Amino acid sequence: MVGKGRSSTVYRIDPETIVKLYTAGVPLAKIKQEIDLAKKAFVAGIPTPISYDLVRCGEAYGVVFEMLGDADTVGHSLTSHMDEFDAITRKFVDTYKVIHQADIKDMGGFNSLKDTWHTWADGMNSSDGFNDEETAMLHKLIDTVPDRSTMVHCDYHAGNVMYQKGEIVVIDMADIGYGHPIFDLAGNAFHARYSGSETRQKVHGMNQENMLRFYNTILSMYFGVSDEAKLEEIKVICDAFGLLRGALFPRKHVQIAPELKAFHVEETRKHLFPNIERIMEVAERLPEFFK
Repeated sequence: MVGKGRSSTVYRIDPETIVKLYTAGVPLAKIKQEIDLAKKAFVAGIPTPISYDLVRCGEAYGVVFEMLGDADTVGHSLTSHMDEFDAITRKFVDTYKVIHQADIKDMGGFNSLKDTWHTWADGMNSSDGFNDEETAMLHKLIDTVPDRSTMVHCDYHAGNVMYQKGEIVVIDMADIGYGHPIFDLAGNAFHARYSGSETRQKVHGMNQENMLRFYNTILSMYFGVSDEAKLEEIKVICDAFGLLRGALFPRKHVQIAPELKAFHVEETRKHLFPNIERIMEVAERLPEFFK
């Protein structure tokens, strides 16, 4: 096994191929869509592996990809090569910026991440989710994000990206679309917030200390900032949208247990809604940091 996420597990077949096996119940149409998006991303200049075949294992479907034998996740690579922590993170961030600079709206086939997040917010309006007033607050916060036509991965993290011969290879393209980079950086903030979770540490291939170091290094390198005060301002903005990402997490990963959904609903009611006015003020500062 190379890596395991919420909706799939990656296994090595031989020195040159891997298979991404999706959790039983993930719709076949969703898997075929990811194959199509991965090909489009490759055309757009994103380093993605070549997909070979669609396969089935019991009730689950999978996709076979080209991947050389020395590839491992970024998280495992960081943990195994702490002396290369900054160098590997730099590669990770450089690819991040390539993704965020790729203008893809006119290519066709990509969804607006802003629309996707609005749809997720609507999906959380339920008896075991949020009420109408709370849902309206989610929509209002999403609306503060400026429109963009550049690529957003929507799940770019150390357990979802491969490191192969000194280069980054992006393997999970299920939710890729176009929009503002904050939709991606919100995910990094979300992962850092819950880095104490053993499950999340396994997914990312790092302990909590290294996950937090990774998050801070990503932001410092991405924004070219070393000043602690300035970095803290950036973290405040990313963390605000990380709370929003947490509120929508049960819709992004619909197969999670009811207990985990309830946890994220409670977290949102504890940390986001009571502070919505301050968070809205923070959100309005997005244009200051993204030119």
